[in-house]
Amino acid sequence: MMNMPVITGSNTESSITREGKVTYDIHFFVWTPEKRGRMKILLDVEAQKNFHPGYHIVTRSIFYTSRMISSQLGTEFKVPDYDDIKKVYSIWICMNVTERVSNTIAEFSINKKDLVGHPGYLGRYDLLSVIIIGLSKELAEETDGIGLHRLLGALFSTHLSAEKKKDILSEEFKIPMDTDMERRINFMCNLGEGIAEEAMERGWEKGLEKGIKQGMEQGMEKLIVNFLKNNNHVSVAAKMLGIPETMILSIAQKEGIETLK
Repeated sequence: MMNMPVITGSNTESSITREGKVTYDIHFFVWTPEKRGRMKILLDVEAQKNFHPGYHIVTRSIFYTSRMISSQLGTEFKVPDYDDIKKVYSIWICMNVTERVSNTIAEFSINKKDLVGHPGYLGRYDLLSVIIIGLSKELAEETDGIGLHRLLGALFSTHLSAEKKKDILSEEFKIPMDTDMERRINFMCNLGEGIAEEAMERGWEKGLEKGIKQGMEQGMEKLIVNFLKNNNHVSVAAKMLGIPETMILSIAQKEGIETLK
């Protein structure tokens, strides 16, 4: 267990007979630190450019988390060992949202409500969480409470130059611009330009989403690691990045980074 990878990529396609196929943008699992009890968590990260595709994003995301649970049968658990089901997260980074949704983060999860009496603990029910991050059309200002939105907005922007992105990431978020990080940012910018040209012929929306997805795969994990090296308070890092503290601790353990609560 000690040498087990903390973050591991998973198959981005899930097919179940008579239930169709689901294709995830980024699909992976993480292990929590052993000192808090080794636990496996499954995650899905989606980049969504069209916030109004004809249905509510939250409805689709709940379907995705439900599929992530049901597809564990035969791999993570067997009937009747339902307590072996792993918790799942589906994180949606939504761009070009309405003003009402701009610079917001909403979480949807299962909660217990006692209707008659107080039966106390009845079992583990915290099995899924959907997190929707709304990015404004314009880059978020340097305002307290929306650091994550400014970071993601800068990272995925198709309007900012590579140099401007580097300035924001290094100066505001103290992320070191080493050779590898600069290469990834340049890749994302160049990819965005190429995708934009292709999109003129094949459709802007499809082309841009392709660029965002590939850029996320190239840069997200490195970005989180660099953020941890300069912001070692777990609660602060979790709030800024909009991800669970268990993930922060897992990545910190993998990289040998000392953290503070």
